[in-house]
Amino acid sequence: MTITDVNLSGYVRDDAGAGVGSITVSLLHATTDAGNIDGGAETTTTTNAQGYWTFTETSLDANYDIQVVSGSQK
Repeated sequence: MTITDVNLSGYVRDDAGAGVGSITVSLLHATTDAGNIDGGAETTTTTNAQGYWTFTETSLDANYDIQVVSGSQK
């Protein structure tokens, strides 16, 4: 069996546990320099009304970081 895709997903929730919509979530493709994300590629999506986000990637050899941004907060 060959794995061709990596699916990354999650939810953004507030302190009460409710999903938060319209939040920017970025998938940062780390460079090979010990996970340093500077200069790596970035893919961005927005959470739906339930706070859900998802990415599908094809690189199994990459390291990823997730960044959640709301206004000026990261």
